[in-house]
Amino acid sequence: MSQDKLKKLAIKYQVNDIPGSMIPGSRLVKILENIENSDNQITSLSLEYLRKNGLLALFHYAENKISYSEFLKQAKIELPKRLEVAEAKAIKEKADQEERRKALLAKSKETMRKIAERRQAYADDPRTIEKIKQRRLKEKYGFHFFIEQEYYNKILHIIRKLDSKLRLSENDLIWLTTDGEEYFTPELKKNYHKYEAKHYEKIFYKTNNAWSAVNASSHYRKCGLSNKSLTLLNKIEFTKIRNKHLRSAICTTKGGSMRDLGEYHKAIELGTEAHSYDSKSFHPCTLLGAVNYEIGNFAEGNVWFQKAEKRGANTENLDNELKYIYNKSNKGKKNTLRKHLLSLDPYRYSWLKQ
Repeated sequence: MSQDKLKKLAIKYQVNDIPGSMIPGSRLVKILENIENSDNQITSLSLEYLRKNGLLALFHYAENKISYSEFLKQAKIELPKRLEVAEAKAIKEKADQEERRKALLAKSKETMRKIAERRQAYADDPRTIEKIKQRRLKEKYGFHFFIEQEYYNKILHIIRKLDSKLRLSENDLIWLTTDGEEYFTPELKKNYHKYEAKHYEKIFYKTNNAWSAVNASSHYRKCGLSNKSLTLLNKIEFTKIRNKHLRSAICTTKGGSMRDLGEYHKAIELGTEAHSYDSKSFHPCTLLGAVNYEIGNFAEGNVWFQKAEKRGANTENLDNELKYIYNKSNKGKKNTLRKHLLSLDPYRYSWLKQ
C-alpha cells in the first residue's frame, strides 16, 4: 500500500496522530487493513491490542458493536485526550531526559573533581616533586639517555653541585675523565669550565696573580666565552711581568682566544710572540700549528705540530685538533687536508679513510 493510501486509512480511522499508523507493515497498519478489507472480522489478539492502547472507539467498531458514524463521534472525543496524554508523556520524557543529563553531568563533574584531586595529591607529593626536579636537572645537563643505577647517585651529586655554582672536587673530575667519561656531557663540561673560570678569576682579582688569570681564561675558552677570556687577560699588567714562561702562557692563551674568534692573523702574531719568550714550551707550537692548518697553510702547520711533539705535546691531543679542523671545514678543504695528512702518515691518519 502506498504512503498516500496509508495516510488516508489512518485519517479514516482517526489514528493519524499515532506514529505507527503510517508505517508499512506495522501492527496498527495491519489491523487497519484488516478492518478495511475484512468486514470488521479481526482476531482477538488484534482486539486486545486496540483495547490496551486506548483505541476503544476502534475496538468497539471492530467488534461490530457500533456503526462507523458512532465510531467517528467517539473517536473524535478520544483523539484530544490521547493527544493530551501523548503531550504529557512527551513532557515527562523530556523532563526525565533532562534529569538524566543533569545526573550524568554531575557524575562527570564529580569524577573530574576526584581525578583533579588525585593529580594534585600526586603533584604535591614530595616524592613526585623530587622526581620532577631530578628529571629537569638531568635534562639541563644533557642526560637524555639511560644512566646506570650504580652511577646514578654519583651523577646526581655532581650535577647538583654544579647547579649550586660550586666547583667539582678533584675526585669528581678524575672520575668524569676516566670511568665516567661517557657521562661527561657537553652541558656538564661547559658548566664545569665556567665555574672553574670564575674561581680562578676571583683569585686573580684578590691576589693579582697572573697565572690565575691565565687559568681562568683557559677555562673561559673551553665554555665558549673567549671574549671574556680576552677581557680578563687584558687586565694583566703585562709590561711588569718578568717571567718569560708566564709571558709565553699569557700570549698563548690570548692567541687561542683570538683563534676562537676567527682572528687568525692576530693569533699567529701572539703565538709567535709566545714562542719567542719560551721556545721550549709546546703550547705556542700547538697554537701556531692549529691556526696554520685552519687557514690552509698545511705544510707550515705540520712543521709547528712536529715542533710541539718534540717539546712534549700529546700526540692524541694534536690529532684531535686536526679532527676538529677537518670536521668544521668545507668539502673542498676536507679533500685537500685529507690528501695532505694521508701523504704524511696513512696509518696515523687512517680515520680519514673511514
